[in-house]
Amino acid sequence: MFKKICILLVFVASVNCQTWASRACLENKNDYFVKIIQETINKIENDIKWCNFKLLDINKEINERLFKWHALGTANYTNGFLINLTKIDISNIDARFQTTTVNGTMEHRLTVSGKLNFRNLNLGYDVTAYMEDSEIHHFTGTFPYTTVAIQCSIVKNLMTNETSVSMRTDSSTAASRRMVYMPENSISEVLSRHIFNYDISPSFDRWGPDIMAPIVAEIASRAEIPKIRFDNKC
Repeated sequence: MFKKICILLVFVASVNCQTWASRACLENKNDYFVKIIQETINKIENDIKWCNFKLLDINKEINERLFKWHALGTANYTNGFLINLTKIDISNIDARFQTTTVNGTMEHRLTVSGKLNFRNLNLGYDVTAYMEDSEIHHFTGTFPYTTVAIQCSIVKNLMTNETSVSMRTDSSTAASRRMVYMPENSISEVLSRHIFNYDISPSFDRWGPDIMAPIVAEIASRAEIPKIRFDNKC
């Protein structure tokens, strides 16, 4: 069961004030970004639910010798989802200004970005093994991760207030080399030798763009932008 997730700010990066006439900077950029992400997490917990952070199906061919047994067959990993995580913290918050010309009109844009670090995750699958010399076998498989980091960038057109959000997986670190199966037997031992963290990690690429980014964009579009200063005293 999930506990309420509160956002922690663990690292603060300096503002890049070398753009927009080399003077513009954003007051309280940390509070601005953290508030948007906290509202996003609240909406996920209340409306979306973490269990809807799904995982891609995985299919594996099995061809392995275990002692005197030659295991041949296939294993299907389906219905994968995020079972739980313990916390989310934010690092590397940054604010940048940019001036561009679009159709002859000068536009000023603000980009506020940060890294969302999901900590201590457990991922779960339904596992079905079809072995040539035995019946169909069913398992529950779990794979722990210490961290999944997702980069989030909020872009504001300061002339039109148009808001866009991009999110991408920055990194992921597995807590174990092998999946844990229930029940455990000789079949699960063979299966555990054929699935790895890099089989699972492509699923994380969908969490940011498909699930979180639309929520962040909706919240950011109505969030008040902090004061912009031109004295480099942010």
